[in-house]
Amino acid sequence: MAVKKKSKISADAKYSAKVTIIVALFSFVVGGTGGSFITFRQNEQNINQITIENKKEIENLEKENDALNKQLTDLSKGIIENEEGIKTGDLMEIAAPYNTETYNMKIHDGSSDESIKIAGTDYSKGIVLRMSYDEESCGYALINLNAAYHKLSFEYGHIDGSSTGETTLAIEGDGRVLDTVSLKHDAGLKKTSVDVSGVKILKIRLKYSKDFNNGEYGIVNLNIE
Repeated sequence: MAVKKKSKISADAKYSAKVTIIVALFSFVVGGTGGSFITFRQNEQNINQITIENKKEIENLEKENDALNKQLTDLSKGIIENEEGIKTGDLMEIAAPYNTETYNMKIHDGSSDESIKIAGTDYSKGIVLRMSYDEESCGYALINLNAAYHKLSFEYGHIDGSSTGETTLAIEGDGRVLDTVSLKHDAGLKKTSVDVSGVKILKIRLKYSKDFNNGEYGIVNLNIE
């Protein structure tokens, strides 16, 4: 009786089979699940890119919104930006006096309940100047215009209830007299305007008068353009 011999698989055949399986698995990974993974990563990158672009757009919109809010705030304070980008309007908001307050000069910036009362009307913003016993001691205000403006207008008058001394108000630019106005205790509220073209430092001061008597005068509704 013949004995059947068991078939043997060569080492080369086994190796070839393993390679075939590995190649098949790799094809499945790349073409199937792996492809989906790659697509997922691409989508994730696209989403991240969109998120970054949206974030930049939001930041730009926020900046534009802040700029608009600032313009509205300026408008509510009587400030307008001209074609050269220079703010015009309420001087007390744009370039309030920078010298230190003294007994003979007080700044009202509208932040307190204290007001300037002239001819029965209260004003929340402005400058109060007091007369004194000599030229150097009389009240004055220094304002930095930086040669950016051409016209200053304001109203002025005697402070209700203060002494009745009468004097002169001088408006000076860089050391030269631009204009003067007479100050009388019974004149009520007056208005004037001054050419300040090219002026860097503006000085508004009371001149000495022998009839000083500690009179006080207010300057309100200052407007620069």
